[in-house]
Amino acid sequence: MNIISIQGLRKETDDKGNHLPFVISNRSDIMESYGNKVVTPVANWFSDKNLFETINKEFQKQKFDAILGNSAGGYMTFYFSNYYRVPALMLNPALASTSLAPTIQKMPKEFYDAPIYDKQMVLVGNRDLKIRNGGVDFHLVIEFFQSKGFFKVGNKMYVEEGMSHQVPTKVFIKIFEKFISFIN
Repeated sequence: MNIISIQGLRKETDDKGNHLPFVISNRSDIMESYGNKVVTPVANWFSDKNLFETINKEFQKQKFDAILGNSAGGYMTFYFSNYYRVPALMLNPALASTSLAPTIQKMPKEFYDAPIYDKQMVLVGNRDLKIRNGGVDFHLVIEFFQSKGFFKVGNKMYVEEGMSHQVPTKVFIKIFEKFISFIN
């Protein structure tokens, strides 16, 4: 399977203004251990004003069988999944009305207006709140999905008890295995 993984917001410069390297999470290694090819475009949310286009070019270059997005990456993942009709796994997606991602990276109208695709899965932590380490307000994420009719087409959401914004490796492996079963 060919997967594109869109990472969330990160600090791009240190206190002296030096650029920090883009580090790919260990999730790519985990997904590749299942025999997948994973593409992780550099997601400079603050400095790349055309991040949407940067990622959209990846979709134009190759076919993806699935999309994974974490936090702000989950925001883009939702809209790319609907527009391109590609299965998606979103981890604490920044889709709440209080999320920063939609204000710093706008999507074209045709992506916002695309009908909900029926092969999407979401993981949210019930302790994920914006006031804690820049997370998202999980209850507002749930409201967002309800308002979009996300569940009416058969999409799945899992709420991890006690989890905040960071997804532990053990939890990621468990949800990734559920996602693979869900889309096959």
